[in-house]
Amino acid sequence: MSEKRKIFIAIATKWSIRNLIVTKVLDQVAHKYDIVLFVNSTLLESEYVPLLKRFECIFVDPYPEKLSNRIFRQLKKAFIYKGANIHTERIWKKYVSRPIYQKIGDYFISVLLYFINFKWLFNQVDKLEWNFFKDQRFNSYFNQYSPKYLMVSLLNTPLDESLIGSAVETNTEIRYLLMSWDHLTTKVVLNNNFSLIYLWSKINQNEVLDLYQYYKKENLRVVGPPQFTIYNSPSSIKKQTFIEYLDISFSGNLFYYSAAPVVRHSSQDDIILELLHNWKFDKYPIHVLFKVHPLDTVETFKKLSNHPNITLIDNLTHNKIKNFIPTYDEILFNRDLLFHSNININIYSSVTLEAFLLNKPVIHIAYQKNWAKNTIPCNEYYNFSHFEVITKSEASSIVHSLDQFIYCLEMCLNNQNYNRKKRLQFNNHFWGDISNDYTKNLINEMIS
Repeated sequence: MSEKRKIFIAIATKWSIRNLIVTKVLDQVAHKYDIVLFVNSTLLESEYVPLLKRFECIFVDPYPEKLSNRIFRQLKKAFIYKGANIHTERIWKKYVSRPIYQKIGDYFISVLLYFINFKWLFNQVDKLEWNFFKDQRFNSYFNQYSPKYLMVSLLNTPLDESLIGSAVETNTEIRYLLMSWDHLTTKVVLNNNFSLIYLWSKINQNEVLDLYQYYKKENLRVVGPPQFTIYNSPSSIKKQTFIEYLDISFSGNLFYYSAAPVVRHSSQDDIILELLHNWKFDKYPIHVLFKVHPLDTVETFKKLSNHPNITLIDNLTHNKIKNFIPTYDEILFNRDLLFHSNININIYSSVTLEAFLLNKPVIHIAYQKNWAKNTIPCNEYYNFSHFEVITKSEASSIVHSLDQFIYCLEMCLNNQNYNRKKRLQFNNHFWGDISNDYTKNLINEMIS
């Protein structure tokens, strides 16, 4: 029987698996601790099941969030985002209609925040929530196993919130792993129960210190995202070999297009087709690797499928070339897509950070063919709070028309060093002085 102490980890979505298991973080942590995963049972339908079952798993069927938790989370979010005047929240309110009760609530909160400091008010509401609305759903597991700590990574799912409730009830240490660089100003409201918070960058550290009164620098550990470690290394496969694995017969320039979800931008296929229709292929032979967002399917972009200069790539394409390289996984595959491409094109995507680590030029699309009412125009995405660090750096190019798009692409092809210095400056500013082995950084923190 194992004498190692247990730790609990919440696995609510595929992103958690990608961050912690695909990167082999948990394989290393398992040398010191026995790991128990609390897994959303819907993930039993995913391609990641064999990876999950290497650990002890408790599969939890989805259940609705408690009304009290939802109300308090929305209140805390309003106090933080409105009190700090977060740009992202203002943009959402400007373009996306809200129900009348939210508008009324927003007015009263504005009045309240005029008289009371938003950080102090947030702390009072947080205390109320955890003192009076206690979730005991998983108490029996905490009492049975007495884990060293619980680690969660989303905070906006019932699974994570219930586990936190039981950890609070049983006086178990709680740690939080930031799942994405944008969460602190778009999706997640931290509560005051975390002993340690693992962050991507010094930028995130400053965000927490600016937004929350409870947390001090000693609570905030900058480790970097484990899934980005691979982007600090070159591909071991030659370019021609790699594209042959993808069934592409081509020897020119590769454009890697990282698609945004269709719900955010519905005319991406039209923009790419228009680009290719006006492109000077005789001067610049190109091929577009069009990577479909995980929320969409290849079928969504069927009008691109017959174009000779486009290859559609979905989230499982990496599985199709395992016959050539059995150890190929999703993260390694995405790194090689970027590494062998001349330019990355995206719409305010975190792929920008990956491209910068490989020192690849990035072009952002900030225009669309059709804009539906009650949605955010894509040019506004670049004003989101988390993305301002990129736009202010000028390390990437933002295009507002087809002419600008073609001009920037040609400029990047003609000058391989275009914006290179600014990309390097951005990397130094964003990541700071942490080790670029982000996987090892997190492992060392988790076993401490």
